[in-house]
Amino acid sequence: MNLLANDVIIRKKDGKESVWLSQRLIMEVCGVSEEYLWKVRSKYKDSVRGTYLKATYLPNTGKSWRWAKVNNGFYYCIDNIPDRAPTHYRSLFGDKETLKKEWKTQTTTTNLKNLENDFNTYINEHYKEYLSYYNGTEEVKRQSLAKACSAVAFMMERKNTYPGTKSKLYNDLSIILQKNKLPYLPCNPLRLKEKVNILEQTDHCITDIIYQPRKGMQNSLQYTDPVLFAWTLYLRASGANFSNMYIIREVWKACERTGRKKPSIRWFGETIFEKPLTNFLTAEKRFGSSKKSNIYRSYIPFEDALYAGDCWQIDATRINMIAHETKDNEGNKIQKHLMAVVVRDVMSGDILGYNLTYSENKTSFAKALQMAVKQAGYLPYEIVTDKFPGHNTPENKILIERLESLGVKIRFTHLATDKASVERWFGTFQNVVLMGSKYYYGEGITSTRDNAHRSPEYLEKLKKESKKAGFDLIQAVEECEGLIERWRDLKYSEYSRKHQNFHKTPKELHQESEKPNTIEVSKLQTSMLFDRKIETTIRNSGQFHIEVMGVKFHYMISENDYNIISNYQGQRVVVSYDMEDLSEVHLWRKQDNFLISLCSVSEFKKIVKYGPNAELGRISEAKARQRRIKEMQEADFNRIISGVGEEALLMGIHTKKEEANAFEDEYNTFIIPLQKASGDDIASSSPDEFNANKVITSFNI
Repeated sequence: MNLLANDVIIRKKDGKESVWLSQRLIMEVCGVSEEYLWKVRSKYKDSVRGTYLKATYLPNTGKSWRWAKVNNGFYYCIDNIPDRAPTHYRSLFGDKETLKKEWKTQTTTTNLKNLENDFNTYINEHYKEYLSYYNGTEEVKRQSLAKACSAVAFMMERKNTYPGTKSKLYNDLSIILQKNKLPYLPCNPLRLKEKVNILEQTDHCITDIIYQPRKGMQNSLQYTDPVLFAWTLYLRASGANFSNMYIIREVWKACERTGRKKPSIRWFGETIFEKPLTNFLTAEKRFGSSKKSNIYRSYIPFEDALYAGDCWQIDATRINMIAHETKDNEGNKIQKHLMAVVVRDVMSGDILGYNLTYSENKTSFAKALQMAVKQAGYLPYEIVTDKFPGHNTPENKILIERLESLGVKIRFTHLATDKASVERWFGTFQNVVLMGSKYYYGEGITSTRDNAHRSPEYLEKLKKESKKAGFDLIQAVEECEGLIERWRDLKYSEYSRKHQNFHKTPKELHQESEKPNTIEVSKLQTSMLFDRKIETTIRNSGQFHIEVMGVKFHYMISENDYNIISNYQGQRVVVSYDMEDLSEVHLWRKQDNFLISLCSVSEFKKIVKYGPNAELGRISEAKARQRRIKEMQEADFNRIISGVGEEALLMGIHTKKEEANAFEDEYNTFIIPLQKASGDDIASSSPDEFNANKVITSFNI
């Protein structure tokens, strides 16, 4: 017989005990249907007086199938179950006392198992809610305290719904707790009930009654001498970065000298070295500016750049490729590595410009920035860089002043965190792109990653192969340029888990981004900032030449810029030119560290005069230019000398009609304006308007 906890009700009234069986048990044991029981209930109800029809337990009328309705379930008194042939329903349940004993045995075991399962499930589901109340406690104790809190919460929820007496829940839980030994929770049922009563009768919360009973007690401390702590902490904070054992030995020596008892090695660890407070107080002093102190140093989180061109960061790094063979100034063969000075847009991550060189110098910054400006077509809102070698040379100071005059903000910094975008990019570039290069030799010597360095045997083999293949400067530069351009065309989703759903390259992102904060720059301004410059003198009606790499390039100012030809004849001017395109140069007038644009001049190639390829047409064009300049020169001269006075009319037969007419026209139209001195009362009046009496009166005579 399968007995459940709610299958039997033992009712005591007026000193008499009655046993009631559930409808589920009756149907299972007797094999009757629910419809049959409905009929017998109706018959029994007809035998009950009207005043007792609403009672939970119907009174005993002597009829069969006495029943009761408890908690929406029907129960039948075992004494009123009929035992007539051929069914003998009553006999199926056996002796009443045996049935009660069997029910108590089965339900007690089952209830405890169910209660234990519910109890453990509830604790595992809810104990994490209380972990935050015990922060700062050891992890094992912290979890035990949280589980004890969830156990009390379980009792609060089940105390009104658990079957049996009010103390049955605590008695059953006491058995479970004695078996499982849950820390910080008593096993005595009275103590369990006491904790629930505290929560019901006071304003305490669960975490107020679950705590470490001996927390804060210092009865077991053996070493409380503050001098020991001071010695140890002083040595730990030293920039010499002593080991733990060295500090312990030094403190022991001091204890021997002063007669103090020497603490154990474990005491130093538990009391000082392993405490978070020790690291907090000493880490920055101990590690200084090394990266090990970064986790203890505070920082300010910043938002990334929102638009392309908001900020460019410039920095240099060594390209970790094997050295190539080259020659020094004396012609000796040497091995050298390349360095890359890169300009990186913070928002898109695109490498807009770079300069490959042997060392970071005064020209590498300008060359990398020149490439970036030409490629992007604008100037950024801000440029962040370090104080590279040569940043304070006159050339770079002038460049920075000119950039600032155009509205660019320049910020120099010695902190890697101020240009973290480009600093992190160097590592990403090595791991994603450079590692695939045949000539890559590995990361820096301080890197501790397993894949940071290639084996010595592999590098030795690679050096021999590269030397045999003639790996030189040109091949090294081509390899580096190819790797950087490959990076620019590499989608973020191909290597980044963070951006695995972002299928755009840095170049595409830079091109598609809005650029509301950038500064427009013209070709002329770009030349003023970055092109090479040389001073020269304008001669021969607007002609000059410059010499580049031992080759002369001739230029003639166009007659359309006659004012430049006339006003700067024989004067020194600044010529800016691009080494890659000398077909056009720009003339500037120097004013302090700034340049004022004069004009642009195209190259004049020497004319072939002899032979079948004589360029007679170009000769005519050059002479026509000279003729037009001469005409403008004469006209300018005549305009100036036409300003002579009336003596031009006294030249007799030598008088020029144009000059005489010009003087007469100027004389007839010239009017001397009347000017009123400050404080006078004389007005410009005609003789007819003059009033003598008014003038006399005005003098108060």
